[in-house]
Amino acid sequence: MPSPNWIHFAETDPKTAEAYRGMIRPALADGALDADMKELIYTVLVAAHGYTPGLESHIDAMLSRGMKPDVIREAVRLILPSCGIAVYLPLVPVMEAAIARHEKA
Repeated sequence: MPSPNWIHFAETDPKTAEAYRGMIRPALADGALDADMKELIYTVLVAAHGYTPGLESHIDAMLSRGMKPDVIREAVRLILPSCGIAVYLPLVPVMEAAIARHEKA
């Protein structure tokens, strides 16, 4: 599910949103990494930037594809050495809320 920020961006600036989509298509195309691995890597990168709406959206996508919550938690935890605790800690409640929402569904 796209984040509200993405939806707003795509609605208010569709040309730039489409240009962005065009830029990322090659990275998301079939290749050595399967779609689940790419989604996991992308989620960690979004987490490293501290972008919580994107983190929620990508966690929702991974859980919908059958990714286990512990895999997501461990992957996001990998940002600790490079980004530090100040970036990681605010992400934990966002991550846990996304997982809890999926488990209730």
